[in-house]
Amino acid sequence: MAYDPERIKVPTLIVRGAWDGVSNDADAAWLIARLGSLIKLDRKLPKGTHLMHLETGRAALFETAGRFLAGETNP
Repeated sequence: MAYDPERIKVPTLIVRGAWDGVSNDADAAWLIARLGSLIKLDRKLPKGTHLMHLETGRAALFETAGRFLAGETNP
């Protein structure tokens, strides 16, 4: 393994699109279960793919990330 998720102790947000063909629910659940962080969130945004940052719905991605970085634990 290239890294040990348990060693990641900082708050972690996983944001992915509902139509993501690269990262699925099982992948996200696997990572969330193994992260060493006390704050770990998985958010799946509607109508997004793995390239959500390039898509028309990218505002939801940016808003979700911004709220998390501002300290919200339920962005």
